[in-house]
Amino acid sequence: MDLLTFLNANGLAQWQSHLSGKQIEDLLGFNEQDFTEFGWPLAAINMLKDALYDAKLPGKPVGVDGYSSIAPVGAEISGYTVLAILGQSHSGGVYKVRCPHTHKVAVIKTQALSCSNERPQRQAFKRDVAALKEMVHPGVVAVLDHGEDPQYGLFYIIEYLDGETLAQRVLTTKPTTAQLFQWWGEITSIVARAHKVDVSHRDIRPQNIFFRAGSDQPVVTDWNLGLPMRPPEPKSWSPLEIKTFGSGIFTDVYSLAGLLGWLLTHYAPMVLEGSAALYLEATGKIHRSLPEVLRRSLSMVRYRPGNAGELLQAIRNLLMESAGTPSPASSKRQRCWPAWAADVGEDSYRFNGRWWADLLVKGIRYRMRWIAPGTFIMGDALEEGNPPHQVILSRGFWMGQTPVTRAFYGAIHSSDPSFDFLVGGPGHPVQAVTHLDGVILCERLNEMFPGMDARLPTEAQWEYACRADTQTPFWCGNSLSDIVAHYSREWGEQSATSPVEERQANPWGLQDMHGNVGEWCADWYAWLGDEPVVDPVGPSEGDDRVFRGGGWLSSARYCRSASRGRLETSRREKFMGLRLVIIPPH
Repeated sequence: MDLLTFLNANGLAQWQSHLSGKQIEDLLGFNEQDFTEFGWPLAAINMLKDALYDAKLPGKPVGVDGYSSIAPVGAEISGYTVLAILGQSHSGGVYKVRCPHTHKVAVIKTQALSCSNERPQRQAFKRDVAALKEMVHPGVVAVLDHGEDPQYGLFYIIEYLDGETLAQRVLTTKPTTAQLFQWWGEITSIVARAHKVDVSHRDIRPQNIFFRAGSDQPVVTDWNLGLPMRPPEPKSWSPLEIKTFGSGIFTDVYSLAGLLGWLLTHYAPMVLEGSAALYLEATGKIHRSLPEVLRRSLSMVRYRPGNAGELLQAIRNLLMESAGTPSPASSKRQRCWPAWAADVGEDSYRFNGRWWADLLVKGIRYRMRWIAPGTFIMGDALEEGNPPHQVILSRGFWMGQTPVTRAFYGAIHSSDPSFDFLVGGPGHPVQAVTHLDGVILCERLNEMFPGMDARLPTEAQWEYACRADTQTPFWCGNSLSDIVAHYSREWGEQSATSPVEERQANPWGLQDMHGNVGEWCADWYAWLGDEPVVDPVGPSEGDDRVFRGGGWLSSARYCRSASRGRLETSRREKFMGLRLVIIPPH
């Protein structure tokens, strides 16, 4: 009996115990037409090929930096005896194990430590495990224990689920579209809870969603905790993230959109991303805008919703509209416009910066622009203490289009420090502010607008927004000009600030990122490393705070995107100003 005839006769449940590694390789070479000759539904074909892909064992069982990646059956991982291998990757494995004390069956997931990134990896792993333990929810697999094994690296223990995966449930029960949306909504809601505590899954796909026997509650399992090592399975990451090994909350948004597409059309995420025609007809019948929401969520990071909660709300709004229920989506203030915004809109800038919202205090406007989460290379070779390194920002934020003006500062503070220098009018940037002045400004705004989270930007947020998808010394290229910056070709050439809206904006709609005034950041000053980091906030204490952007006194070298300055928090220098960011609620 040939392989296809065997599989058709015995069904999906029997394939693993009867196929050798060579047969799996052969089977992966068949195309969909070979399968459909047996009358298999498309969903069964895709599920089988996914399962076969997962079953391929790597040729060398060696993980990261010499750690053993795969523990054989019978091995012990810190006292837990391996009963079966459930899954594996280049950096770890998932095993069915027996607990040493209770002798009960559980599941252990391991992650090898990278010698070059050991300390932050260990810290991030412990932080995520602690957060997951606190997420007590029937849809979150219970974390029983965690630790570190000298041979297999970091690990955590979860309950063993006796049931079936989402893929199996979909194929065996033929659920209605309403049921599929209900399951997806519950899964996405669970992931949104994790995003609120800055934990991301990084491998959401049908095989990692379980149903307990006799239950209709989906359970999210197989969380990839800590810092990302290598892509778990290409089917749950976008091509760009696979190439850069970058992952975070934005990865989950991609995977959740792909999961919804798979539930509705039975095409995997990367297929959806590559050809909208494959799912356009099926999803367009539910709501005409649904294909566009999925397309955005499966595209580049800057086009995606900021987190699982935003994606869930967007889909719910569409379903409410299709059912004839009034939804916030029908008003101008949709796209989760912030409650503090006096006016909102969009213009012709790229996705980042395209949406703006005006903050209004005593009739004085300060425009903010939306900056979506993303990955970029921070630093450059010219800047000591800021070498090139990858930074992942997992949360979006609103950033001031310009530095804070004297008029806006004066509407909040009773005094204007710029007055001492008798320079400029209300449209000029406020100057001579200390770091503490900036903190107090944010605190007063947060009091005036309950629920607002106004802050000084981290220097990673500042440089990400300044670069605007560029890697040159300045966002405008390799040199600076008066068109985009108010600066001194020689130190002290300029004698004063200039109005904030005079210079050309960068591709994300932000003005005066180079020159005019230096801008305080939230971080304490410290030398930065060259390792990849996620949402960096700097050290917890220090002597000086960071400022960015140079100023009207500065030469071009000190106005570069990567250039960093430092000052004591109480120093009041005439070239210092500030720019605000507002962090949206999770």
